[in-house]
Amino acid sequence: MRPPAEGSADFTRHSGVTASQESMFKWLVGLWVFFLPVQLSMPKFPISRFAPSDLVLVVFLAYFLLTGVTYDRRLWPISVSFLVLSYLFANLVFTLSTGEISRWAIWSRTVGLLVLVLSFLMVSLYGSMRWQNIHAIIRLFIRVVTIHALVAILIWRLGLNERFHANYMGTRLSGFLIDPSAFGGLLACAFALAIVVYFRRGALYRPVEGVISVSILALGTFLTYSRSCWIALLAGLAFMLFTRKVTHTIASTIVLSVVVMVVYLTIPIALDSKSADEAWASSAQMATRGTTIESRMTYNREALSLFLESPIWGKGLGYFEAIPGRGVVHNTYLWILAEFGAVGFAVFMWFLFTFFNRGRYTSARSRDEPLPVNSGLLAAFVAMAALALGVESLNQRHWWFVMALLSSSYVLTRRDEGPAGRGTF
Repeated sequence: MRPPAEGSADFTRHSGVTASQESMFKWLVGLWVFFLPVQLSMPKFPISRFAPSDLVLVVFLAYFLLTGVTYDRRLWPISVSFLVLSYLFANLVFTLSTGEISRWAIWSRTVGLLVLVLSFLMVSLYGSMRWQNIHAIIRLFIRVVTIHALVAILIWRLGLNERFHANYMGTRLSGFLIDPSAFGGLLACAFALAIVVYFRRGALYRPVEGVISVSILALGTFLTYSRSCWIALLAGLAFMLFTRKVTHTIASTIVLSVVVMVVYLTIPIALDSKSADEAWASSAQMATRGTTIESRMTYNREALSLFLESPIWGKGLGYFEAIPGRGVVHNTYLWILAEFGAVGFAVFMWFLFTFFNRGRYTSARSRDEPLPVNSGLLAAFVAMAALALGVESLNQRHWWFVMALLSSSYVLTRRDEGPAGRGTF
């Protein structure tokens, strides 16, 4: 059943918020999504990268605490709380094993996680008010990401990377997000959402806009030259096709063929190459990057070795980064194993299963307009889970955005199946 229409006498009772609170959330979430594809480099600060979207969370937290917003307890899976506790415990393990506190782990990892959890709360609260809110915010997300991808491609093509501090060293598309893999993950996530809602009844945008969006997002993902992001995009697409998350098989095949052709024809233009052969040779050289493959395989083996040294509790949060000459593991699952151990890894897998199960539940029970959105969110979640094989993606805001809306959809689907436990902070 759909929630009562806006303006009806039952709306406030049904959603648990007032009209003024919903309006405030609309602006806050909208601004957060608008600034989502932007990060600023701050190498001299404890947190080396700052996201302007996080400033919105400061306003949200103050408003949330001062106004006593009512919420549905089912929005907050207990696995999220256990994930936070596992971070705190991993900090303790590192401190006890090394005799010092990892400031980097506390600021960049733990505080960063709390910021992500806060964004999850804000987005899920707004989405749980009505289906129309989820539709609107996904439509905004796809459009914002598409525009950022287009702007990044144009800046690259015009040779303005240094002037606008965009795109990684002028060799890989990263927009204003600094990291090509993070930007590629954002594009792959938006692509999964866009392609599913495009091939379902009740699509969020017109057909022409859909073709343009998925083409730009696919081209942008390719130009990040992030193999992990390519895998994520293909994983989301494969999940949609093999689980029948898209309909109109002939139409979808035609559109996907058009997208592939558009990407193929625009690669030489984007790279300012004289011929397609030259463009693809250059792309192949960027994609192979043998040295990075070797270094990542080395990191993966070292992460497994660290896990075997302390298989139960792990080596502690920030241990791998503390090794001279090392950085991140570039594999979320191996990173969790190495620094959190089997216990922390079990919590993480429980955390992932919670949201996958929520997406599966809502997708199976949805009808009409909610169906494409719920199916798209599940496909985007699968794409991000695949991305985690090649990068540490748990700290990427857009994954938490997807998980927040999965929780919102779950609550809206369950709302009429029984009394919702409510509480107030």
